[in-house]
Amino acid sequence: MDGMTPGPAAMAAGIFGLARVRLTGKTSSKRLAKLVNAGFCIYLIHFFFIRIFGHYGFDVTLFAPIAEIPLETVVVFALSYCGWRVLSKTPFINKYLI
Repeated sequence: MDGMTPGPAAMAAGIFGLARVRLTGKTSSKRLAKLVNAGFCIYLIHFFFIRIFGHYGFDVTLFAPIAEIPLETVVVFALSYCGWRVLSKTPFINKYLI
């Protein structure tokens, strides 16, 4: 499933737990707090955009990988963040899934 397995999810949970234990009591900026709240949703929907890009031929074979990989990363992150913004406005999804 191209990296969408329990292993990466467990690693993400472990890293989150470590950061939470180490940074307990410290405050973060509003922008960082919003990004942290959006993180799980971004993780879940980024794969959708990667698959869509792959279907239409926008992948590392399009042009030089040294330029294409960072470009695709930025575009996928931006689209995933926008997807989170849209999904967070939907009451049912915001209440039960995000």
